[in-house]
Amino acid sequence: MPLVKFYRNNLFGGHISAVLTLLLGLFLTSCDELEIKSTEFVSRVNEPIKGYKQEQDVLYGTHRQFQVFDIYYPENAYKNPSDVLIMIHGGNWNYGDKWFLDPSVEELKKARKNLTIVNINYTLISSDSRRNLFQQQIADIDSCVTYLHRHAAKYNIRRGKFAIMGASAGGHLALSYAYTLGKNKIHTVIGTSAITELAAPELLATNLWSDIKTLTGYRDGSPDKDVLYKASPVHLAGWDSPRTVLLYGQTDDVVLLRQQTLLRERLLSLRVPNALYVVKNQGHNIESNYIAECILGALGADEWDLYVKNQ
Repeated sequence: MPLVKFYRNNLFGGHISAVLTLLLGLFLTSCDELEIKSTEFVSRVNEPIKGYKQEQDVLYGTHRQFQVFDIYYPENAYKNPSDVLIMIHGGNWNYGDKWFLDPSVEELKKARKNLTIVNINYTLISSDSRRNLFQQQIADIDSCVTYLHRHAAKYNIRRGKFAIMGASAGGHLALSYAYTLGKNKIHTVIGTSAITELAAPELLATNLWSDIKTLTGYRDGSPDKDVLYKASPVHLAGWDSPRTVLLYGQTDDVVLLRQQTLLRERLLSLRVPNALYVVKNQGHNIESNYIAECILGALGADEWDLYVKNQ
């Protein structure tokens, strides 16, 4: 099946040539919308590496089940620091594990790019009466970012802004974090099958509504939906939000396409660089190779798929 090239050049002020290839059913962006100043982020993912090292279940907080991550960090051929990607699994906010995204991690590693991959767990059961579950999960992500900054020398990672990606509920959390606590710590956010508007249950599978109430503490029939707005990327986005890429499966029956276009319309009105890609013959759980291609394209990987095809 043919591959369609999305965009090339201008993603990083002309400094890095980028190619993103996916099977598309719908193409809803243009190159101009994706321009970003090179002073904000200059990709190093194309620098050669010798291989990957890894550590499992690294504790970034105090909870040994929830507040841990797996990290895969490259040995740069010139000993230069690597770019960083944080990955957040889905599971309706109340179940799941980082191993959900292991197939995408393996696809990223195949590309042999100068990219440290951090696949995290986060709190799934409300344990703090001062916060709802959503606030705890956002705080977990921030704790992970802080931990990585503190240990940048150990893992030879670039200090400064990171990239973040999430799938489904994890996509919702990635976007929410990037637009709030992480807006000065994240340069690119990638949401796959992401929930963007919690106050529109008609745009979601019916079983998600009870999980949204558990996540936010919202009560049926309440005229005040402020708690839902405060946890919705559509309402959290601002003019200073980081560049955003959305990936969606054309046959998704869990999260309707309108969830993606609502956020895209908001970002366009704010003049935030963004893109939305809809993939043919993919449902809610988009296959790992498409996710990896989207991530690598968004981060400036140059013709990475040529390496994979030659293996």
